[in-house]
Amino acid sequence: MVLVAALATGCQYVGTSGPRVSFHGDSIGAQADSEIVHRLTRHYRLFRHSVERADITSMLPSIRTMVENGPRPDVAIVELGAGDAFERHGHERMRRDIRRALDLLRGVPCVRWFSLKLAGVDGYYQGYVERADDFNRILARQITDYPNARVAPYRPWAHAHPGAFKPDGLHHTERGKTAFAHFVESVAGRCP
Repeated sequence: MVLVAALATGCQYVGTSGPRVSFHGDSIGAQADSEIVHRLTRHYRLFRHSVERADITSMLPSIRTMVENGPRPDVAIVELGAGDAFERHGHERMRRDIRRALDLLRGVPCVRWFSLKLAGVDGYYQGYVERADDFNRILARQITDYPNARVAPYRPWAHAHPGAFKPDGLHHTERGKTAFAHFVESVAGRCP
């Protein structure tokens, strides 16, 4: 609620030069926030909003406020879906919520949405384990309707960096947070 009120007057970007990048994430992004800020503010103006245990629906108000009150980002990076998988949201809800977010971001020139990691996630996250692959398939199908958006290859990145994860298999170690922030920066850098 506080963030939405703060956004009512416009987005607060950190960094002084370069294209505007927004990052919208769940616990994975929230736990790597300082590393993301460190990496991206060297070349970008960064707005970020990441919340522990967030799902897409819970992040829609801040995305809406950002695009309506501006300034709009040049690049939007979305790291959401883990909470939706964990809560075992159904296919229709996932499809609807992905589209709602992408509809809000339609005016952003470059949108990149991270796929979900599949292998090596602890059974504590049983809903995630059961639904992550479904989420990735739904995301891949829905994103084709949005010419400004693409799936960012977090799943293959995670597979190639198994040492970046804590024993839960979902969240990053300290070194993993740094590597993740570098991946976020590389995704932003591949936008036209």
